[in-house]
Amino acid sequence: MQQLDPSVNPVSLNLLEIRNLSKFFPQADAWWEGSKKHFAAVDHVSFSIQAGQTLGLVGESGSGKSTLGRAIIRLIEPDNGNIRFTDAKGISTELTELSLTDFRPFRQRLQIIFQDPYHSLNPYRPVWQIIGEGLILRKTYKTSEIREKVSQILQKVGLSKDHLDRMPDEFSGGQRQRLAIARTLILDPEFIVCDEITSALDVSTQAQILTLLQEIQASSGITLLFISHDLHVVSSISDNIIVMKKGKIIERGTPEKLFKDPSNKYTKKLIQSIPNPDPAKRSFRKSISR
Repeated sequence: MQQLDPSVNPVSLNLLEIRNLSKFFPQADAWWEGSKKHFAAVDHVSFSIQAGQTLGLVGESGSGKSTLGRAIIRLIEPDNGNIRFTDAKGISTELTELSLTDFRPFRQRLQIIFQDPYHSLNPYRPVWQIIGEGLILRKTYKTSEIREKVSQILQKVGLSKDHLDRMPDEFSGGQRQRLAIARTLILDPEFIVCDEITSALDVSTQAQILTLLQEIQASSGITLLFISHDLHVVSSISDNIIVMKKGKIIERGTPEKLFKDPSNKYTKKLIQSIPNPDPAKRSFRKSISR
């Protein structure tokens, strides 16, 4: 993993600065009416992420969380706004000004882990090819070198070299998510979008994956954007949290601040929707007003 340059103060270094980022999509009925109606999935969003920290992004389904995460790494193209990336040497690049060809070197530096570990892995390839795909495409490594690197990454995520030649359907959901994390780490990224990566997992497996991410971050200094609809999960891993509703950021702060003194009614409802672990005190989830 790439470490921060010791001459750069990591406390003051913002790895990413997002300014007035917007993404619009046609409304569902626009084709029928022959109009050009659009809605803002992401509506003039601005924030920054400090190097080596985790920023939590929370909101209900349809709030624009995943669209924002994918727009930052240009899996989908933003319509407006700026994305400034500052690397470990303090060199800044305006990512939105780059053509797709010029942006290509940043692909391995800005990665994403997808939500569903059952559909994000190629079911027809063995583990070493899935995880090592980025190295295979470079055509600069021998097969033996790729297998060795994959073996090292597997051990880093709690698996073993015995898994190299297995197929994805031989793994549990938690193990598949570890494979997805390994596939991302092998490219030595500086920033990872974690898009609802624990939502399909049971509680105990969620805790294992969160602990794994924290251990990786502590050893590598990697920066994370952790996206989830679950404020409790987000607060357990994040240094700071931003709350989204209908494409806009409506509140931001540390986990302690948001839980102790939320200023927005929507944030309060997200907190109320967290189930009580005590069955005797558990109540039905309250719907979140839109």
